[in-house]
Amino acid sequence: MSEWDNINSLEGWQNKLESLLTESEAAARSDDIDERLQMNRRLTEFILHSHPNTPEILRLDRIAEQARSGLMRATIEERLAELAARTGELARLNKQLRMEAEANEAIASSIRLEKATRVVKSITETIKDLHSFADALDSEDDEDLKKSMERLVASLQRIRNEVENRSSTE
Repeated sequence: MSEWDNINSLEGWQNKLESLLTESEAAARSDDIDERLQMNRRLTEFILHSHPNTPEILRLDRIAEQARSGLMRATIEERLAELAARTGELARLNKQLRMEAEANEAIASSIRLEKATRVVKSITETIKDLHSFADALDSEDDEDLKKSMERLVASLQRIRNEVENRSSTE
């Protein structure tokens, strides 16, 4: 037996619609989407089951349709507002992530520049050591030649280490 079976008069349909409108008000205040959808279904069923199709009953049907439509419109508008808020949050998060990525890229670039600067400095020192080595070759002091050669080897090792360190961290 359905809730519509025992309604046989205009007064019965009016009372039923009044009851449904009271329940619709409560559903409209509720955050429960299922409650609102169920109320929408019941208002639609009212329109389908109300009879006979006299002008008075048809006016009750219009009232039920307006209530049903208003309830669904409010539900849709609330959901759209929530969706818009989430979209805004997503846009802010994307912007924040982009800013952090740019900052990280700047840091990484700075680190690469710092390493390149160290390599250039090592090469410059090696060039100086090569000049000293060339001068030491002209001298007849074996001790100067030995020290110059050691400095040159150490400089070349520094360059190798800087280049190896740079390539291993990229």
